[in-house]
Amino acid sequence: MKIPSEVMIPETREFEFASLGFIPLSYYKNRDYACFFSANSAQKPALYDTADATANSRINARLPYIFLLSRIAHYLKLVQRENIGTTKDRRLLELELNTWVRGLVTEMTDPGDELQASHPLRDAKVVVEDIEDNPGFFRVKLYAVPHFQVEGMDVNLSLVSQMPKAKA
Repeated sequence: MKIPSEVMIPETREFEFASLGFIPLSYYKNRDYACFFSANSAQKPALYDTADATANSRINARLPYIFLLSRIAHYLKLVQRENIGTTKDRRLLELELNTWVRGLVTEMTDPGDELQASHPLRDAKVVVEDIEDNPGFFRVKLYAVPHFQVEGMDVNLSLVSQMPKAKA
């Protein structure tokens, strides 16, 4: 069997490359195709005093999580743009965003690939708060739990953004 890449990268070397921010195309053993086993960003994860904080730092540097939260952030910016000039209050905006994000959630424990692609989250919630020292803005907090796992760990993601309030 011929390997599908010019060079076969051993697992240990693939891990070293990945921890340096590269995304190596690796030969899948006993198969005639190659794949990406990891997708880290170029950000070097920080080391902290606790194992949980260090693991969270590693997760924050992984591209699947960055891409997922980036797409959700894009939608939040779209909502912000569409609400310019409206008179929505905090509760109505929170209800609208929670209704939208619940459309990305399936509570099935093991969804198929197609369902997981259209519903990438196991759980999600949006909280909209007034910002006391900045009265023209809301603070929008998103809490999300994706279906996919890293190193066997469940991951909780959060995104915090500011959104201007509508003019009264």
